[in-house]
Amino acid sequence: MSAMEAVNCSGCKFPIQKDVHSALGLKWHRNCFRCSECLSTIPLHYMPRDNVLYCKKDYILKFGEHCQRCVKQITGPVMVAGEQKYHTECFVCTKCLKFIGYGDEYMLVERHNLYCNDCYKHSILPAISTPSVDRQVWLRM
Repeated sequence: MSAMEAVNCSGCKFPIQKDVHSALGLKWHRNCFRCSECLSTIPLHYMPRDNVLYCKKDYILKFGEHCQRCVKQITGPVMVAGEQKYHTECFVCTKCLKFIGYGDEYMLVERHNLYCNDCYKHSILPAISTPSVDRQVWLRM
């Protein structure tokens, strides 16, 4: 980079001589390219949000999804039922705790109670007294 092309670092505001890192339309020294939360240097892969830099760990902690069952952060594959998100290992029946796998039938009752098909048929369905309630439950699947 020539003296005429020199720009100031968005982190420390000093001129950048070499090893420029570009992100969010700005330039940084490699050592100034840091997470806004933990202040650790960020490798080439970063997570931007509202023009702020985050390392992957802090981005997930601050903005990541939480599992409906265990309430911990979801950092890997996710299972979705209605508007609820689960770790794949937490996607289990509320009653019998049987794992509900991809393609298995399940019911989501009252927006957060997950039931395998067997428990729904034998425990929940007989307790439902009106057809309108039954129809609402099936639509939430």
